[in-house]
Amino acid sequence: MKAVDELTLRLREELLCANHGGQIADISTRHTAISHQLVANAWFSAFVYAKALSNDNALLYSQRADDYYQKAFDVHPPGQLYHLTQMYINAVLRGDDTRLDLAKHIAIMAYDKTQDVQSSVMEIVTALLAVNQSVTHFLPQLTSEEKHKSDLVPFGSTGAVRAILSNDEPALINSVDELLTIHAKRASNLRSSIGIGSSNAVICRMAILLCEAASHRGINIKDKLSKRRQKMSLRMQYPSEFPEVDKNIKMPLEVDFLTGQAFLK
Repeated sequence: MKAVDELTLRLREELLCANHGGQIADISTRHTAISHQLVANAWFSAFVYAKALSNDNALLYSQRADDYYQKAFDVHPPGQLYHLTQMYINAVLRGDDTRLDLAKHIAIMAYDKTQDVQSSVMEIVTALLAVNQSVTHFLPQLTSEEKHKSDLVPFGSTGAVRAILSNDEPALINSVDELLTIHAKRASNLRSSIGIGSSNAVICRMAILLCEAASHRGINIKDKLSKRRQKMSLRMQYPSEFPEVDKNIKMPLEVDFLTGQAFLK
């Protein structure tokens, strides 16, 4: 079994989840929003895997993810900030022109105390940076997530934010390269939340968002990073479907963690 087989299987499974029909029970607006969110997440993962496989439908899947994040946004106002952040990373990853408008919208809602859906603060911090707004209020939370949610917010993230704030390009490059190195290791680790069954294995959200924020402040580092393209070991998401294959198999995969492009052989 090779990495391309695993990616193809994951894409198929995400499409099955995304296309799963059924009536949403009218329990609450929150329940309805979560139902839309789950479908949106499946479409987003399909987008990431399709991108890795150079599948022509990748952009379509990204747009469908937006459609469902928008549905969730519309139906449950207390969860709007979370769904905005998901639309933001989706737009950034596909290079959509709406991403700066989304960052501005996030900045407007960032301090809204009525929001009841918890999400990582990384999208909020990087969106604020992109539109030149203060992030001081959120730095303690980002530091905490760096310690306790390091699969998504790798060590080096807070240092990278401070480098952007001080306009220190060399420090920013070092910090982002550091967190990309850590991401590659965690993406290959079965004990990591992104190491098995997560599309976040083939993209580094934090690095993508940091590069986006820095670019809006005149610091363009994407082409100066030495660790954006690395080799990782993809793990099986559904080992029970392949009993003849060692469940701990490591499938070598070279990937650009800033774009999700996989270099398949």
